[in-house]
Amino acid sequence: MKIAVCAAGADSASPVHGHFSSAPWLLIHDDAAGTWQAIANSGEHVNGQCAGGRLATMLSGLGVTALVTGQCGAGALAALGAAQIGVYRAEGVTAGESVRQIRSTTLPRMKDACAHESHTHGGQCGHHE
Repeated sequence: MKIAVCAAGADSASPVHGHFSSAPWLLIHDDAAGTWQAIANSGEHVNGQCAGGRLATMLSGLGVTALVTGQCGAGALAALGAAQIGVYRAEGVTAGESVRQIRSTTLPRMKDACAHESHTHGGQCGHHE
């Protein structure tokens, strides 16, 4: 299983970032190999494709099947769903801890996007299981 984590820094001790497309780093954990790969994220639109859709395509190409983030917009969540990547919500934990929580099935899976102009609502929007 490959798990992508939106992170504030480039290693597994970094905190999970609050939003998918604007995360400074995407950390890819490969369970089979026990390795981490850090990918810098510009969060920019490229060739007319929004950052979330572009990132979903990239993650799918890397074989990622799960994503951990704080929040996710509707377009990105749809693109991730189309790529068959499950999206999980984490807050206040490191990337490494979020991977452990996915394995133990304690992270909530996002069932709907946060479509607010601002994601400063602290996750209290009711869009999460």
